[in-house]
Amino acid sequence: MEQPPSFHTKSGYCFLFADKLVLSKTVDYRKAENNSSNKRMFFLLTGYSILSTYLLYQSVEFVIEGSYARAFFRLVMGLMLMIVTIKSLNNSSANVVLRSSISKVVFNPAKTGLTRAYFAVLFTDEAGKQRKRLIMLPGSFTTNYEETAAAIKIMKDNGYM
Repeated sequence: MEQPPSFHTKSGYCFLFADKLVLSKTVDYRKAENNSSNKRMFFLLTGYSILSTYLLYQSVEFVIEGSYARAFFRLVMGLMLMIVTIKSLNNSSANVVLRSSISKVVFNPAKTGLTRAYFAVLFTDEAGKQRKRLIMLPGSFTTNYEETAAAIKIMKDNGYM
């Protein structure tokens, strides 16, 4: 069988089939499992929620003590962590996304020195919930123009974008 179109991701490869999108850690796409670790994601987000609640509680304690600088720092950190956690609630870690369930693929370019370039795949899961799967492109917080351009071309050529 012929190798499907693919491109490098941050932690492996993305293979584009006519009926599905497969993310694999190895070059062999057949080893990709059709599972997602949503339980693990739930526990991580629960931990982040607990940590942000603790930081907000500490900020109140520091205001009572009169240490406003420390209170402000804890308040900002707690609010930022809470906002990121709420934004991440609909993220998915699915390795296989059926093409029929994909509603949109959005490309987000890298911000030099701050973020990586990535594709956000919006799809409907088996339970009927709208989810988002992020496909991070390679590069360590720098713009990797060649890999990014190749990935965009492959996504467009296969009709995902």
